Amino acid sequence: MMSNEKYAKSGIARVAIFCAAVSLILSSCENLLGGDDLKTRIKEEVKVANAEKVMVDIHSSQNELENAFGATNPQGKTEIKIDVPFVIDASPFPGNDFLSWSVVGEGATVEFADATSRRTSVIIKSASAPFAIVAEMDEKPTADFLSAPLATQGVPLNQSLTVSFSKV
Repeated sequence: MMSNEKYAKSGIARVAIFCAAVSLILSSCENLLGGDDLKTRIKEEVKVANAEKVMVDIHSSQNELENAFGATNPQGKTEIKIDVPFVIDASPFPGNDFLSWSVVGEGATVEFADATSRRTSVIIKSASAPFAIVAEMDEKPTADFLSAPLATQGVPLNQSLTVSFSKV
């Protein structure tokens, strides 16, 4: 009977040593899943989850008749988290051009990754008053009037041509 008891004690000791070694190895790992620092990722996810939210009106610019020059995504009043990047996209309607993104209203600090790109990342740094993010767009110029001498045979060469555009 003594040998079984001695064998059981040595088995328990081996399991205890194995568990201690595994605990030591695991506690020294920064990330069990590989690559990223798990603590940093968790802290960032908690920061995003707890970020303050603000209402932002996102839309395209309009002409004098209040007709929009295009659409945005997101569109209209949107709840956005402060200090958390999000993507906005502008789609001009046919006959219009995208110019840039702008902020309308006071009391907001907004950072655009590229304010001249139709699709860009945005971070709202602070907001103390209502504001809007606007996709500035405008109508493309069109030729309103074309005056050219008539050619009797082929293309006229070295003759003046007058073109008037809808915009200067």
